[in-house]
Amino acid sequence: MLYNRYCRTTYCGFCKEVNQLTAIRFYREKLGITQKSLAEELGISQGAIANWENDIRKPDIFMLKRIAEVLHCTTDELLDVPAQNAKEAM
Repeated sequence: MLYNRYCRTTYCGFCKEVNQLTAIRFYREKLGITQKSLAEELGISQGAIANWENDIRKPDIFMLKRIAEVLHCTTDELLDVPAQNAKEAM
């Protein structure tokens, strides 16, 4: 069974897909950054961050790279691509 590092449970029907929206919140909270602070760092509105985290909108690929830089993680981690799969894709 796969392990969901965000909700600390094994994958089930409800949390089968952990998407970048959950990961953004996970890494933001891990660093103790507020939505407002992250928004200011990225030069966007706090509402945009909230929309991503609440699955209303999704960041574009260029913004995803900037988010990863600010949150000190990789885009693969934001997209929840396991390390083995990322290496195989190269």
